[in-house]
This record gives sequence, C-alpha cells and structure tokens, in this order.
Amino acid sequence: MFSEKDISDYYQHTRVHYDRFWKLKEAKSINYGLWEKDTKNLTEAFKNINDKIIELAGIDSTQYILDAGCGIGGTSTYISAKTNCKAVGITLNKQQQLDAEKNALIRQVGDKCTYFVMNYCKTTFPDETFDTVFALESSCHATEKKDFLAESFRILKPGGTLVVMDYFKAENLSEKQQHFLSIWLFGWAIKDIDTIATFVQKAKDIGFAEVNTTQRSDQIRKSSWLIYFYSILGTIPTKLYGLFHKNATHFGKTHTKAGIVQYKALKQQLWNYYSVVAKK
Repeated sequence: MFSEKDISDYYQHTRVHYDRFWKLKEAKSINYGLWEKDTKNLTEAFKNINDKIIELAGIDSTQYILDAGCGIGGTSTYISAKTNCKAVGITLNKQQQLDAEKNALIRQVGDKCTYFVMNYCKTTFPDETFDTVFALESSCHATEKKDFLAESFRILKPGGTLVVMDYFKAENLSEKQQHFLSIWLFGWAIKDIDTIATFVQKAKDIGFAEVNTTQRSDQIRKSSWLIYFYSILGTIPTKLYGLFHKNATHFGKTHTKAGIVQYKALKQQLWNYYSVVAKK
C-alpha cells in the first residue's frame, strides 16, 4: 500500500515534529526507547534500547552489523562507538542517509559506519555478509514482513542473529478494532502489522532455527503517553496549517491524530511492543 517514496516522504514531512518533540538532533533516535525503573528521561530511554540490542545480539568488536531502517544512524553509531564494531545502515530517505553520515563523524566512528539508500527487503549485499541484522521499529514498514525476514536470513552468516524491536497487533481483532488501529498505522506509513505469533511463524518458515520473543509494552508505555501528549498539543496548529496550506501532505495532516490513536490503542491492548531474537 505504501511505496518506498511514501515511506521516505513520511520521515521527510514529519521531521519537524521529531526535531521539536523527540530531541532528534540531541538523541538521534526515532523510536520509543526503553524505560527502566530508574530511567529519568527520553535520552536515557534511547540509550537503554541501544544497549538492549547489543545485549540481545551479543555484539562485540569482531562483528559486522546491519542497521535495517537506520533513520539518522543514532543506534548504529552508538553501537559502533561502544563496541568498536563495523556497521552498515540503510534507509529509504536520502536526507536520513546524509544525517547518519554526519552523526557517524560526530561520534567519531566515520571510519566504521557506512550508510546507503536501500530497501531492506531487496538489498545488494552478498549472501552471508553480516553477523547481526537489527531492525528497530522499522520492520513494521514492510508491506509483507516475510520479505524482510527472507532478505535478513539471506544476508546473515550461519549462526548470525536477527534482532527486531517493533509493534505487533493483538490476536483476533474485530473489524472496528482493526480500523481504529489503522488510523495510527496509516498515519505512520504502515500498511499493517503482524501478530507476534504470525511473525514468529514466518521467521521459522524462512529457516530461522530459534526464535525468542519478549513483550516490552510496559517499557515503552511512557513514551507512548509522551507521543499522545505532544500530539494533543499539536492538534490545533496542525489543523490550522492544513487549512491554510493546500499543499500540506497526508502525513503532515494526520501525524498528530496517529500519535493520539497509538496511545489509546495500546491502552486498549490492540497492540504490544516486543523484542524478537532469531538465530540462523
């Protein structure tokens, strides 16, 4: 439903929102983060989720890793700086690629991190290239998640690890519940999300030998509320902007509504947040 250009446009057209409310320039992260009991702010939550990926994948200096859907490179540059590993990041958005390259220089890992504009469902990397592939709230954009899983399996070395941190819908949603969920998803250029059981089965069908999941909804609930809060603040300005700017995009017009719905849908348990670790 959403083309590569649509997804790129979403991140381009909503960039101002992330800059203003999600500390994009400071934290370099476009995700929910993970809140622990002692987490004080969003910056710490972003650090937590980056550290969790390192832990789940067992990343060290010997590894070659792929950030599939890298955004502005916040996570891959952080991981490379902390572990001294080599990293590649891919995104559909040219501006994000350029920003990721700048952030690699800022974190002094420009010699270890490389970024490309590329679709993670059809990369140009040779078979068995990477030790780890991770997708931080990016696999959701794949129209068919199995395409992403199959490509990840192809480019992973034997024994390699896939780590996914993402949204998964509840089982057996009614038509009304699915429609409500879609208000959020369409506003974020996502066609649909799998249930965790469906995603795990697809991974196993592809050939992943071991797939483990952990629900982490409680660890992202505060970020979900913050998105809700900032979206309410932005509702009237967004409506006024759309009224007086006839060229306002779909994503610019619907971003605040999507932010409100994602929180309400989480409260209604229509979706949950999981980490998935799959071994090749």
